[in-house]
Amino acid sequence: MPITKEEFGKGRAIPQSERAIEKFLKSHRDEAFALSEIAKGLGYSVGTNFWNDVVVLFALQADLDRLIKDKKAISRQIAETRYFRAA
Repeated sequence: MPITKEEFGKGRAIPQSERAIEKFLKSHRDEAFALSEIAKGLGYSVGTNFWNDVVVLFALQADLDRLIKDKKAISRQIAETRYFRAA
């Protein structure tokens, strides 16, 4: 399967979940979201099964960390909540 020019330049394949987060944040450029809000916006069920929540939120956090490293997203801590938005 071919990879994109961006993936080639980075030396890694970009996970579909990372692409989905980036698309979600770009489509809501004027807003910032908590991790659980991003999960819900992507269609994940959050708040019904603890272990499922841990797995989903941990994976999304890893994707967001890569987006921040690639300067495609930014985050800011406000009170006790970390918010994310498109860069």
